[in-house]
Amino acid sequence: MEFLDLALRFGTIVLLAFLVVLNIRDGRNPTQRLIICGLAVSTAAYIISFSAQPLHISQPWRRAALYIHTPNIALVWLFGLVLFDDHFKFRWQHAGVSGLYIIPALIICAAYPETFLGEAVMGQIMISFYGLILMGHLVYKLIAGYEDDLIHSRRRARLLFIAALVLVSVVISFAEINMLPLETRDVEWLKISVIFIMSFWTVLWMTRLDIDQLYFTPKTPMDNLILPQTTAAAAILSEPRDEVLKRRLTALMDDEQAYIEPGLTIRGLAEKLSAPEHRLRHVINKGLGYRNFSAFLNSYRIQAVKVALKDPDKTRLPILTLAMDYGYNSLAPFNRAFRESEGMTPSEYRQRPHGEGG
Repeated sequence: MEFLDLALRFGTIVLLAFLVVLNIRDGRNPTQRLIICGLAVSTAAYIISFSAQPLHISQPWRRAALYIHTPNIALVWLFGLVLFDDHFKFRWQHAGVSGLYIIPALIICAAYPETFLGEAVMGQIMISFYGLILMGHLVYKLIAGYEDDLIHSRRRARLLFIAALVLVSVVISFAEINMLPLETRDVEWLKISVIFIMSFWTVLWMTRLDIDQLYFTPKTPMDNLILPQTTAAAAILSEPRDEVLKRRLTALMDDEQAYIEPGLTIRGLAEKLSAPEHRLRHVINKGLGYRNFSAFLNSYRIQAVKVALKDPDKTRLPILTLAMDYGYNSLAPFNRAFRESEGMTPSEYRQRPHGEGG
C-alpha cells in the first residue's frame, strides 16, 4: 500500500511538471499560461507539503511547499473562469478576490504553520469557508454559461469540471474542518486520487497535438468574437440540411430581425426555425464561427444600434431607448457588449463624425 501511495504521488508530480512544460511551450494567452502554470505548481506543492512520510520530505522543504500551495483554491477559481469564459480579462476585482483568500492564508501559515499540517484553527476554518464561496461562485458561472455555450466539447467539460474539481473541493474542505465523518487517511486518498485523474486527463488532452482543445480557442485569432470561415468549417456544413438551416437562420435574422426580441434564447430561436436545438448550435458554431449565443445575438444588435446612433432622425432618442428597441433588457449589458465590440461607449460612438470608422 505504501508503494502504491508513493507511486501515485510521484506520478502526479511528474504529470503536473509535464503539464507546465506543455503549457509554457504551446500556450498562446499569457493570462491562461500564468494561471495554469501557477495552478500546476501550487498543486504539486500541496502534494509535497502533505506527503512528508511517503516522499521523505524534510520539514524545511515541506514548509516551503506549504507556502507555495496556499493560493491553490484561488487559482482553481481563476482557472475555471479563464477556461470557460470567452470574455475573461484579469482585472483588479479578480486580484482583490484572490488576495482576500491568499493573504490571510499566508499569514496563518506563517503564524501557525502546524495548523495546516495538523488540527485546524478558526482562521483556517474561515479561509476554508471563503474557498467554498469561491467554488460556489464558479459553479454558478459554469451553470449560467452552459446554455449560452455553443462549443459541444466545452459544454461537456463544464459538467466534468464541476464534478471533478469544484464539488470534490467542497467535500474536501468540509472534511478538512472535521464536518464530514472521514478519516484523515481517507481524505488524503481522495485528494491525491482526484488530482492524479485530472492531471492525467489534462495531459492526455494536451498531447493530442492540438493545444486548442485545452483552451477551447481557435487556431487563428478571433475578430470581435467571430471565427474566420475556414475550409474545415465549410466541410462540416457540407450536409444539405445544415446549409438549408444556415440560410433560413440568416434570412430570419437579416430580413425578419428576430434578434430584436428581448430575452431571445437559442431554444426560442430553434422553435422559430422548427429545427432541433443541437443542430442550430452546430450551425451557429461551425458554420458561422460563434463560440457563444450571446456573441451571435450581439453581432446583429450592435450593428443595428450603430446604424440608429448615426441616424439624424434619432439623435434625440436616449441610448437606453435604442438599446431596448433592439432586444436589450437593460443598459448595463448593452454598454458592456458595445464597448467589447467597438472599443468605446455608445455615447462616444454617437458623438464621432460620420466619416470616422464603421
